[in-house]
Amino acid sequence: MREVSSGCITYKKNGKIYLLMILDRFGYWTFPKGKIEDSESLEETAIREVKEETGIDVKIERYLGETHYSYIHSEKGNVDKTVHWYLAKAVSFNISPAYGEVARAEWIDLESAKRLCGYRSDLEIIEKLKI
Repeated sequence: MREVSSGCITYKKNGKIYLLMILDRFGYWTFPKGKIEDSESLEETAIREVKEETGIDVKIERYLGETHYSYIHSEKGNVDKTVHWYLAKAVSFNISPAYGEVARAEWIDLESAKRLCGYRSDLEIIEKLKI
Protein backbone atom coordinates (compact mmCIF):
# COMPACT_ATOMS: atom_id res chain seq x y z
CA MET A 1 0.00 0.00 0.00
CA ARG A 2 1.17 3.55 -0.77
CA GLU A 3 0.57 6.54 1.46
CA VAL A 4 1.31 10.24 0.83
CA SER A 5 1.70 12.87 3.55
CA SER A 6 2.80 16.46 3.72
CA GLY A 7 4.41 18.49 6.48
CA CYS A 8 6.49 21.48 7.48
CA ILE A 9 9.85 22.12 8.96
CA THR A 10 8.73 25.23 10.83
CA TYR A 11 11.21 27.74 12.20
CA LYS A 12 11.46 30.94 14.17
CA LYS A 13 14.48 33.16 14.83
CA ASN A 14 15.18 34.63 18.24
CA GLY A 15 18.94 35.11 18.31
CA LYS A 16 19.20 31.45 17.26
CA ILE A 17 17.12 29.37 14.87
CA TYR A 18 14.48 27.21 16.55
CA LEU A 19 12.54 24.38 14.88
CA LEU A 20 9.05 23.29 15.86
CA MET A 21 9.22 19.61 16.80
CA ILE A 22 6.69 17.12 18.09
CA LEU A 23 7.12 14.02 20.20
CA ASP A 24 5.07 11.41 18.33
CA ARG A 25 3.03 8.57 19.79
CA PHE A 26 6.00 6.22 19.32
CA GLY A 27 8.25 8.39 21.50
CA TYR A 28 10.31 9.93 18.67
CA TRP A 29 10.99 13.61 18.01
CA THR A 30 9.85 14.55 14.51
CA PHE A 31 8.02 17.29 12.59
CA PRO A 32 4.29 17.87 12.03
CA LYS A 33 2.92 16.04 9.01
CA GLY A 34 -0.17 14.16 7.95
CA LYS A 35 -2.27 12.65 5.21
CA ILE A 36 -3.94 14.66 2.48
CA GLU A 37 -7.69 15.17 3.02
CA ASP A 38 -10.33 15.60 0.30
CA SER A 39 -8.98 17.77 -2.51
CA GLU A 40 -6.25 19.54 -0.51
CA SER A 41 -2.99 20.53 -2.12
CA LEU A 42 0.28 19.36 -0.55
CA GLU A 43 0.82 22.89 0.81
CA GLU A 44 -2.68 23.10 2.30
CA THR A 45 -2.16 19.73 4.01
CA ALA A 46 1.19 20.82 5.46
CA ILE A 47 -0.26 24.07 6.86
CA ARG A 48 -3.32 22.31 8.31
CA GLU A 49 -1.25 19.58 9.96
CA VAL A 50 1.08 22.07 11.70
CA LYS A 51 -1.96 23.98 13.02
CA GLU A 52 -3.81 20.81 14.11
CA GLU A 53 -0.84 19.21 15.86
CA THR A 54 0.76 22.29 17.45
CA GLY A 55 -1.60 25.28 17.23
CA ILE A 56 1.04 27.22 15.26
CA ASP A 57 0.18 29.26 12.15
CA VAL A 58 2.78 29.20 9.38
CA LYS A 59 3.70 30.79 6.06
CA ILE A 60 5.33 28.40 3.61
CA GLU A 61 8.56 29.70 2.09
CA ARG A 62 9.64 26.87 -0.19
CA TYR A 63 9.47 23.19 -1.01
CA LEU A 64 12.29 21.17 0.60
CA GLY A 65 11.82 17.79 -1.05
CA GLU A 66 10.42 14.42 -0.16
CA THR A 67 11.40 11.52 2.01
CA HIS A 68 10.47 7.87 1.64
CA TYR A 69 10.22 5.06 4.13
CA SER A 70 8.31 1.84 4.77
CA TYR A 71 6.58 0.56 7.85
CA ILE A 72 4.25 -2.25 8.85
CA HIS A 73 0.72 -1.26 9.89
CA SER A 74 -1.27 -3.69 12.04
CA GLU A 75 -4.31 -3.54 9.70
CA LYS A 76 -2.92 -2.32 6.35
CA GLY A 77 0.24 -4.44 6.24
CA ASN A 78 3.31 -3.05 4.46
CA VAL A 79 3.03 0.68 3.78
CA ASP A 80 5.37 2.61 1.48
CA LYS A 81 5.17 6.23 2.57
CA THR A 82 6.20 9.43 0.82
CA VAL A 83 6.32 12.68 2.81
CA HIS A 84 6.52 16.04 1.03
CA TRP A 85 8.30 18.68 3.14
CA TYR A 86 8.06 22.47 3.12
CA LEU A 87 10.09 25.09 4.93
CA ALA A 88 7.71 27.37 6.81
CA LYS A 89 8.18 30.44 8.95
CA ALA A 90 6.06 30.60 12.10
CA VAL A 91 3.62 33.52 12.23
CA SER A 92 2.35 32.58 15.70
CA PHE A 93 4.49 31.19 18.49
CA ASN A 94 2.43 29.86 21.42
CA ILE A 95 2.28 26.10 21.18
CA SER A 96 -0.90 24.22 22.07
CA PRO A 97 -0.23 20.54 21.26
CA ALA A 98 -3.07 18.30 20.12
CA TYR A 99 -2.95 15.77 22.92
CA GLY A 100 -3.91 12.36 21.60
CA GLU A 101 -2.15 13.10 18.30
CA VAL A 102 1.18 14.22 19.75
CA ALA A 103 2.70 13.74 23.19
CA ARG A 104 4.51 17.11 23.22
CA ALA A 105 5.44 19.98 20.93
CA GLU A 106 8.35 22.35 21.53
CA TRP A 107 10.60 24.97 19.95
CA ILE A 108 14.05 23.34 19.83
CA ASP A 109 17.25 25.06 18.71
CA LEU A 110 18.61 23.82 15.38
CA GLU A 111 21.67 22.00 16.74
CA SER A 112 19.63 20.21 19.44
CA ALA A 113 16.98 19.33 16.84
CA LYS A 114 19.62 17.53 14.78
CA ARG A 115 20.57 15.43 17.80
CA LEU A 116 16.97 14.73 18.81
CA CYS A 117 15.63 13.64 15.40
CA GLY A 118 14.12 10.22 15.89
CA TYR A 119 14.00 9.33 12.21
CA ARG A 120 16.89 9.29 9.74
CA SER A 121 14.70 10.78 6.99
CA ASP A 122 13.94 13.84 9.17
CA LEU A 123 17.63 14.38 9.83
CA GLU A 124 18.38 14.17 6.11
CA ILE A 125 15.89 16.99 5.42
CA ILE A 126 17.06 19.35 8.18
CA GLU A 127 20.74 18.87 7.34
CA LYS A 128 19.93 20.47 3.95
CA LEU A 129 18.28 23.55 5.48
CA LYS A 130 19.45 26.98 4.48
CA ILE A 131 17.60 29.44 6.71
